[in-house]
Amino acid sequence: MATVPGSMLPQSGIATSREDHIAALRAELGPSERTEHLIDWLLDMWETIDLLTARFGVARAWRIIAAPTSPSPSQGGSTTNHLRGEASALADLPSDS
Repeated sequence: MATVPGSMLPQSGIATSREDHIAALRAELGPSERTEHLIDWLLDMWETIDLLTARFGVARAWRIIAAPTSPSPSQGGSTTNHLRGEASALADLPSDS
């Protein structure tokens, strides 16, 4: 199978399965505890998507998943603030603002 240069993804640029995505992440990010944490969170995300889809159907599940964040008075801002903490794989990514 031909792959995209610099990537483990198939030439189409689209992984064909969740296992393909995991293999590509491991190859691109290298072996580390952070990589495995990210993969664990990805597996949790897929489980959540599967549960939402089974419970609410595809259309509503994706509306829930894609819902925009909004400021919450109790959190003092964006609901994504919890993703920027030290325990997050996203902690070292630049902020959108």
